[in-house]
Order: sequence, then structure tokens, then C-alpha cells
Amino acid sequence: MGVKVKKPEGDSLEVTVEPLEPGTKYEVQVVAIQKDMVGRTRESESRTHEITTTGVSPRRARLYWILILLLIVLLLLVLCCFIYLLIRQRGHKYPVAEKERLHGREPILPKDRAFDEYGRP
Repeated sequence: MGVKVKKPEGDSLEVTVEPLEPGTKYEVQVVAIQKDMVGRTRESESRTHEITTTGVSPRRARLYWILILLLIVLLLLVLCCFIYLLIRQRGHKYPVAEKERLHGREPILPKDRAFDEYGRP
């Protein structure tokens, strides 16, 4: 934003600066102008003060929306990966006979024989 110059009206020393955006940092500097009897003017500048207005900046609000959208996309991506892994694992065989042998038990049926209804033709 550019430099704005505001001068007090009449004998008042107060100035209202408008419009200001909420949640925005501004730099304010006061310049005192003095004229002497001869017509010469002298200026003395104050140091620069940083003033932040209250409220939420429109830029910050947009940033929050972008972050929320990115988090939603990330959550959907993780959910899709999880569903993919579940579907991929669905078709695998569960090796019951091998698990039983590891526990020291003998299988009910020998390796070359299967149940009739589950056997392959």
C-alpha cells in the first residue's frame, strides 16, 4: 500500500485514518510543521510506529481455507490408499495347514487331498 498523508482540520490535533483493513500492520509517522514569523517552515518527524488493527486479515482467512482444502485432499488420499490395500489383501489365501504345522499340530487332511466341495476340478 502507498503512503497516505492526512492533515488535521482547523485547530484540532486529531486525525482519523480510514479505511483500514482488519488484522493488518501499518506504519504510522507524525510530522510536526511549524511556521515562524518570517514565513520559514520547519518540519520535525517522529519515529515510525507499527500499529496492527484488530480482527482477522482477509489474506489469513484465505490461507486457512487453502489449508483446510489441502488437509481434506490429504485425508481422501490416505483413505483411498487404505481402501486399495484392503481390496488388494482380500484375494489372498489363508494358509491354515502351514499355521497348524507351526503350532505343532498335524493337518486333518494330507497335502494332496482337499475337501470335495472346495476342491478344484
